[in-house]
Amino acid sequence: MSGNFNVRVVAAEIVSTSDRATRRFPRDIEFAALLLPVHVEAIVNLTARKVDEWLHFHLHWTLSDAMDERRLRGCLVAHRGRGLIFIEASETNEERRFTLSHELAHFIGHYLATRELAIERLGSSVTAVLDGDRIPTPAERLSGVLTRCPLGVFRDVLSRDGSEPLTAVAERMETEADAAAFLALAPPGDVAMRCETTGRRLDRDGVLKTLQVDFGLAYTDAVNHLPVVFKFIRGKAPTLVESLKAAAATSGLPPKRPM
Repeated sequence: MSGNFNVRVVAAEIVSTSDRATRRFPRDIEFAALLLPVHVEAIVNLTARKVDEWLHFHLHWTLSDAMDERRLRGCLVAHRGRGLIFIEASETNEERRFTLSHELAHFIGHYLATRELAIERLGSSVTAVLDGDRIPTPAERLSGVLTRCPLGVFRDVLSRDGSEPLTAVAERMETEADAAAFLALAPPGDVAMRCETTGRRLDRDGVLKTLQVDFGLAYTDAVNHLPVVFKFIRGKAPTLVESLKAAAATSGLPPKRPM
């Protein structure tokens, strides 16, 4: 992935806060949210407009003029080092597991990490810039780290149908958050191992069932994760030469050159 987002680091951060027994599946993402500076709010029939109304009522933020009625699975609003994660109240536990993990990936990797990097490199005085309390100085504007850091309020939404057109940057960020969430929830190596220990085949049905039963993913999210798991499985499969060598070692004959 590009930019400051490190998929493995973000996934590890989610895992380290999701359960003290980090090898346990399904992951307890609700517990992870409790240990991070975020608040989770469930709203029935979640839309971007309802998020704006909640922020206006509870935090007295200015209500947006746009009547955005997009249905959402989740939404992250981050400001001053803290985050608000809004989720659709009717989601199942399995759906919520991915939604929360996805939004935590945004918070940890796209918001908090870049914010902490900016403060580390430019000093604590830049916090006022990050929070939108003052404009950056010319020297701060020239800083490469500041140009990649979200200023003011960071906001990201996870739509229900994926029909909303995305910019190249937004699409990259969504891909990164998905990758970190899936890596935290169902590492491909663990998925393949669980298939083998439960006697399930490493095919679509076997992997799909394992992702749902053992790793707690909803059907649609499990289907979206299949290509990553299969890529791992193919990478672990022996090459033709390795297979011939293994067969020769078993038979005691020298390996034949492939035609």
